Amino acid sequence: RYESGAPVSLSFANIWSSRFWITVYPADSTPDDAQSGSLEAWAWPCGDQTCNGDTMSSGEVSFNTIEDGVWRAFIMLDMYSPYESAAFSKTFAVGAVDQIL
Repeated sequence: RYESGAPVSLSFANIWSSRFWITVYPADSTPDDAQSGSLEAWAWPCGDQTCNGDTMSSGEVSFNTIEDGVWRAFIMLDMYSPYESAAFSKTFAVGAVDQIL
């Protein structure tokens, strides 16, 4: 559980593709939900959206804009819709949430 407004840090490892990115969606979402809507909470494997650093096959990304709620992180493949999910996390909570799915 993360405090409301606190950065959310996500670790990843053993990524085999250079064309992947990490995103966060509400816990009841599926990878198909990445086809539409706002993708503000995402990062390349360099740790940000601009990739001025080296791409990592393992590492950590941090998000500062995750609202209160119950979430799930996805590792998505490719850069163009339709996207494919390679993996997803267990659910996690941000803020005062009573239930984790």
